[in-house]
Amino acid sequence: IFQGFSRKSNVTSAKVSLNNARTSYYYAKNNVALGIKEAYLEIQRADQALQVAGENVEAAKEDMSLVQEKYNLGAATILELLDAQVSLLTAQISKIKADFDYNLAVARLENAMGVR
Repeated sequence: IFQGFSRKSNVTSAKVSLNNARTSYYYAKNNVALGIKEAYLEIQRADQALQVAGENVEAAKEDMSLVQEKYNLGAATILELLDAQVSLLTAQISKIKADFDYNLAVARLENAMGVR
């Protein structure tokens, strides 16, 4: 039975829909892979920043200890002591921020992977 080319039109339409679906799948798959790679790189950067921040805290603690000792002996001023305290607090705040950034990067990777 002749159907007025509707069958051919339906087949053509179905092929176009299939190609569109394949293209959408391809782009979605690549976007997910890219998101995972970017999140992983963000974790690596955050981990390095966290390590540096930890080293900075340790250095500031040592400096604070030395300045405190010098102050106790009268070889350092109160201004030097306060400056060392500010440096230590600044380093500790930076480490807290670096720790937060690392945890955020891990959460983003888990989200990109569909874990959470």
